[in-house]
This record gives sequence, C-alpha cells and structure tokens, in this order.
Amino acid sequence: MKRSSGVCALLVSAAVVSCVSETTFAQPAPMHNRKVSQIAVVPSDPGPRGDAFFDVWVVVEIAADGHSAPVDLSFELDAFVNGIPVATVGEQVIVTGAGGGCGDSGCGSGCGTASLGGGALVVSMICAPDLPCVPFNDCDCSCQMPPISLPIPLPQPLRPKDYLEILLRPSPGALPETNPSDDSLDLTHNGKPSFWNRKIESVELTPAPTGPNRFDVKVTWGFAANSLPAPASLGTQIAVERNGVEVVCIDTCGGWIQAPGGEECMFCDGTPCGPGAESGCGNLPTSCQLVEDAFGDFHCGCGTDSLCDVIPDIEVLPLDTVEIILKPIPGALPELPGFPEDDEEEASRCPWDLDGDGQVGAGDLAALIGFWTQCGVPADFFDDCVGADDLAELIGRWGPCP
Repeated sequence: MKRSSGVCALLVSAAVVSCVSETTFAQPAPMHNRKVSQIAVVPSDPGPRGDAFFDVWVVVEIAADGHSAPVDLSFELDAFVNGIPVATVGEQVIVTGAGGGCGDSGCGSGCGTASLGGGALVVSMICAPDLPCVPFNDCDCSCQMPPISLPIPLPQPLRPKDYLEILLRPSPGALPETNPSDDSLDLTHNGKPSFWNRKIESVELTPAPTGPNRFDVKVTWGFAANSLPAPASLGTQIAVERNGVEVVCIDTCGGWIQAPGGEECMFCDGTPCGPGAESGCGNLPTSCQLVEDAFGDFHCGCGTDSLCDVIPDIEVLPLDTVEIILKPIPGALPELPGFPEDDEEEASRCPWDLDGDGQVGAGDLAALIGFWTQCGVPADFFDDCVGADDLAELIGRWGPCP
C-alpha cells in the first residue's frame, strides 16, 4: 500500500494490555439480529488474456443475547443482478449459551458459542461493542459471533454498471428477523474492486531502556477501502508472536476505526477522500493511494496515512523469531481474499548484537569468543560453527546496529 505522506501518526501504547476491555455495560434485553454488513467485489484470477474478473463476497453479522436455550439463526442470501435472481447461498447457524452476560462482564468476554454447517465448525461468541460509537468506552455491548464471509457464485462476471443486490432471509424453521431494515445491501459495480485491506508497512525493533534483550516494537501500518456500499468497521489489534507463541495483543486507536463508505478514488494521486476515518483516537485523514492485489495489479483506495503503534518492552533473544499480525477486533470486518498476505510480517533483532544493548561492541566480542567452535549458537552467523569468519563479520559490523 503506497502512502501519500512519509509522516507517520505515532500512536504509542503506554502499557502492554490484552485485547479484552475491562469496561462493563448495562444488561441487554433478549434479542437477536442478522445483518448484511458489507459487500466486496474483489479481484480474481485474471485469466490468460488478462481480462478483469471479480469475485463477490458478502459479510453477515449475527448477534444474540438474553436467550436461555439454543436458537436457530440460520439464513439464506439471495443475489440479484439488475433485478434478476442469479444465486442463493446459505449458512446453518445454531447459537448456544447467549444468555445475556455481556452487561455483567463487559466487552471482550466470552458469551456463548455458535455452530456452523451442522456442527462442522464451532466458534466462540464474544461480547463485542456495537460499532460505531464515540467515545469507544461508551459503546453498548452485545453477544456477537465473528462475521461470516460467504462467496456468491455468480453465473457470469459482473460488468460495469451492473446493479447487485443482496437480500437476507431466515432459513425455513429458523427464528424470524426482528430488525429487517438491515437485511439487504446493494451496489452498482463500477468496473473496479470494492474492497478493504489492512497492511503492515514496516516493523522495527529498538532496544528498550529496561535492560538487555528487551525491545520496543514499532509497527507502521494502515488501511484502505474503496467503493463500499456501507461504512466499514476496520478495528484492528496488533499481536506479537515470539517463536509461534503470542506474547501480547493490543487494541489500536482505542479499539476501532470506521472507514469511509461509498468513497471512490478515480486517481491514486494523494488527494483527500471522504470525511476521514473516524477512530477511537480522533479523525484520521484519508487520501487516494495505490493498493496491490494478489495478482500484482494496483487499484486506487481511500486510505489512511501511515499509522504507528509502539508495543514496549518485549523480550527478544538472539535466535528468536518475532512475527507481527494485524487482527480484526471482535465484530470488525475480516480480511478479504484477493489481496496479498500483507497483514503479517516477521522481524528480528540485529544478529551481531549478541548482548542486546543495541550496539556491536566489546560485550558482543566477548560473547562470540565464549561461543568459539560451537555450532548453532547466536554467534554462528554462517551456520558453520563459530570461527574466524564469524569474528570478521562481527568486527565488520562494529558500532550502532543498522
């Protein structure tokens, strides 16, 4: 994702926190709701002639609270192109244990389970904020399952100016809708993708003042969206994994970002687009910029300038592998197919800084000598056991870590 500005809006996490809110909310009344929250038209395999083809995905959100017994919230989606029915897809959803505990435990806590496809997949339901709301800690909270993304198998590709409409209805025998006003969504295809995307731009490890082998992790990231039929909740968490184990997870920007809806960037020239993205830390400027899809093609998207979060004081040993992952907060839109896996990135400390002080110096030389002739240790830079070539490499790197 190419940014229109080299300036990074720094959002420093003052303390390492879990991705669970401590705020409590009022006990909700018994309820359930299915909602068609978003339509995406994303790039698919362009084929041998390079023709532009697009896949259609629909995101459905389901909430249920205050039910003492399992409830059937199965649904079907009918797709219409230019008023003609072209496809129907459905999902069997049984919600269990959504007994109304969100008011007692607050957003972030577990509140039940949901089984999909006749029990083929069981997912946890979470007390999630009803976005958007400002300020974030004043959100109402309801028991929600992770958004469901379903592909719509159209009989032929969408053409520019095609009018696509999605209608949701309860499956036979399932509970009826209580709020049918959010059971439909539509868009007119403009020949370009309608999408959202989160992307990590860079990850930097800098020595923390707390001692050797402790690092602050600076993550530069952003998001873009374009031609969406409704505002998109792109609330994001940053998780840090060390050697495949998650060690910390933080909410960014107070927990959520609301992307523009219906915005269209015709040119990727950095011009402002939309009213900006609302977030838990104020309004974020948005501009038209380039976004790359999974097939190497670029599209214009309305996105933020670079955002920065700093996760402080993470232990990283010389041979550790650190991976940074952007995750949707509960209730936010999931990642889309058709775009590269740009929401994950690995980082490592300066390999010659054996004592973790941010410098290559006498302490590292002493450590290397202590490892002399040993194999597979931090000072074995060339995987051939510690020797003269490793010593020459360390001396050649003398000074501040690059």
